[in-house]
Amino acid sequence: MFDGVTATIDLEAIAENYRILKAAAPRAEMSAVVKADAYGLGMDPVARALSACGCISFYVIQFAEAVALRKVLPHAAIAPFYGIPEGAEREALRLRLTPVINDLAQLERLRRFAEAETRSLSVILHVDTGMNRLGFSASEFEKLSEDSSLLAGLNVSHVMSHLACSDEPDHPMNEEQRARFAKAVAAFPEAKKSFANSHGIFLGPHYHFDQCRPGRALSGTNMHNAKTLLKMAVRLSAPILQVRCVDSDSTVGYGALQPVKKGMRLATLAGGYADGLMRSLTPSAQRRTHFYLQGHKVPLMGRVSMDLIVVDVSNVPENLAHPGADIEIAGPHQSMDELADQAGTIGYEMLTHIAVRVKRTYLPLKTSHEQQPLFSRA
Repeated sequence: MFDGVTATIDLEAIAENYRILKAAAPRAEMSAVVKADAYGLGMDPVARALSACGCISFYVIQFAEAVALRKVLPHAAIAPFYGIPEGAEREALRLRLTPVINDLAQLERLRRFAEAETRSLSVILHVDTGMNRLGFSASEFEKLSEDSSLLAGLNVSHVMSHLACSDEPDHPMNEEQRARFAKAVAAFPEAKKSFANSHGIFLGPHYHFDQCRPGRALSGTNMHNAKTLLKMAVRLSAPILQVRCVDSDSTVGYGALQPVKKGMRLATLAGGYADGLMRSLTPSAQRRTHFYLQGHKVPLMGRVSMDLIVVDVSNVPENLAHPGADIEIAGPHQSMDELADQAGTIGYEMLTHIAVRVKRTYLPLKTSHEQQPLFSRA
């Protein structure tokens, strides 16, 4: 038995979510964003599962992630959103990476490298349509369309942008960005267009263009505007280390913030903020946090500490609440997004906070896919 927090990732659920997303945008290529270790779920097994489902293009953030992913997927198209660091151009060429280019300085550096190598490099141009983060401004992008010499030696495979408010279907900025993107890409008729992120897929076909880029939707979380039910692909749990009956009215945890009464049964769990169970899950006057033990709701008591948390099992049958019993932190009874609401954050942050020391166990793909082994990464 593992004596800490476990994340159980269902690769078949991820595969099913990929199929659902493809069905929602049947005319577009469905790529996969596996940045931040596939949103905390493990880039290697998740990418392998998606590849087995027919996914041929992947996005990451950092160059190092792209290098690691190439070892896993030797034939896939891989694009790092940050582009290529200075000095890594030759390695990127060797690994057949397709960098996203975000500004004129990046572009000029790669153009000069391609010229020196006398080889054409495939790149993705990122045009900003309203996020004001990365990407060419409208005026910079206009320069590219007017002066072809700026792109000499470079093959523009895709032009992309990123939606700011796609999780709010009625937000006017969605259509504003779509219109700006359509206008910008008209200057590159041969390049494929990549626009819709996870939520953007469900805004309708006029947002799909040639390629969609789902990321966290593949885990089935935070998709309240999805028109089809996605499958939750992750379960987070922790074992009980100890059960005690409180001897007298007292308090529990650091700071003595929460009172407990004589006769209450408390279970101490092997998990804390060092596992990614954020300290903001600590109960307050405004917010209560709870987990589940075989379907029974168990409230979190006192502060979340580094390695330990305490729950109230007073209303759970004694034969169920014992050392070694598994407490569901997120899973069938409570989604990662519902857990995030209790922490005052979003599911993205909860997922990516799952710590390295958390054991990740992978349920394999089922029939109709290339069979995967039962992965386990401590």
